[in-house]
Amino acid sequence: MSKVMEHWENLLRQAITKDEDERENAIFQIGLILERHYQPNQDAPDLYEANLSRELLRLVIDDSRQQDTILYLTTLIKNQPEDAASLIYAIRRANPVWFIQPLLTLLDTYGDQLTNDAAYEVVLAFESCIKSNNESVFAALRAANVTPLLTTWADGSDTLLGGKTKRMMVRLKQAMNPAGSE
Repeated sequence: MSKVMEHWENLLRQAITKDEDERENAIFQIGLILERHYQPNQDAPDLYEANLSRELLRLVIDDSRQQDTILYLTTLIKNQPEDAASLIYAIRRANPVWFIQPLLTLLDTYGDQLTNDAAYEVVLAFESCIKSNNESVFAALRAANVTPLLTTWADGSDTLLGGKTKRMMVRLKQAMNPAGSE
């Protein structure tokens, strides 16, 4: 195994370490790597150099490995629910085509158990789906019945989550049902 891949494998292992700071930093870095491979942040290009080692900056992971990483992170949410917000943050940095189905499956099983912070990250993930303007992503969202869960978040006591969810639901409906297609 190459030194670069060893660093990647080590980073994935750090996402389950007992040390909370090390674990959170690893999850953040995984998110950055997924983002770099999908849609690099043009507003803050130094973000990667400042937070990733030289080896991780050289890392190139193929589509399959990215998909495996998303599945790994969703599994960690099941095993480490206290880290759900951070893990969903990392997941939503990836290509929505790859994260939508694992995220919907997770929501179907654990959606009502998520903290408000994790729910907020899900709303941001759905915003990424809207921005992707990808029909396969919209088809997955249409097939899933997330409206009751989103409505619960929209009507909940957390005003930040509620407002963000309501606005996202309007945009999602518009994106999935463009004018004239209803």
